[in-house]
Amino acid sequence: MSTYYPGQTLQSIKGNLSGDATPETISLEVFQINDNGEAFAKLVVRNSAGEIVAESPEVTDIRDPRAMGVFDWGTYELRAAGAIDCGTPSVYVAVPRSDVRPEVYAIWRWDEMGQTLEYEAKRCLVTAGGAEFHWAPLPQDYGNDSSWIESMQNESGAQAPGEVEGVIVHYYKVGGSTKVDRNSAKFRVSAGGLKVIG
Repeated sequence: MSTYYPGQTLQSIKGNLSGDATPETISLEVFQINDNGEAFAKLVVRNSAGEIVAESPEVTDIRDPRAMGVFDWGTYELRAAGAIDCGTPSVYVAVPRSDVRPEVYAIWRWDEMGQTLEYEAKRCLVTAGGAEFHWAPLPQDYGNDSSWIESMQNESGAQAPGEVEGVIVHYYKVGGSTKVDRNSAKFRVSAGGLKVIG
């Protein structure tokens, strides 16, 4: 029997999508359980009064890139909200991974006029050299010496954050051994990506 149920909130974060004085609450909420006990979820945005102002579509086809939830291969996780990869405030949801590879974010754009969330794409933050990381599709071969950002957070909840936090993962080989280093860092939002500032 599934431990999940329709209406259950899996996770919530604060983020100022609308740009007014108070941030919205963005939640990942279960809307359907399948025969295997897996939970399909959607994004729900509520204003400070608790009123629903936007929802993502209810998608139950796991082949659809908009599908989210808790499945036997992993759990989708809310990471951040704000204008982190462009001028449009968005919600960033981490896609489950089965091994060591760049964390991929499903990006949902906030449409203030239509009060909707629209799926944009799946992107990851990979090294562009030095302290720069850029948004890119998940590479099929990310090499034996690669770095990326995971666990990205906009802790300020600002609509247009100047800084975000996260973890830099460095994946490399020494001799015949694979090494993985992880270090927390702060980043400045820049054109096309993030730049390490501390």
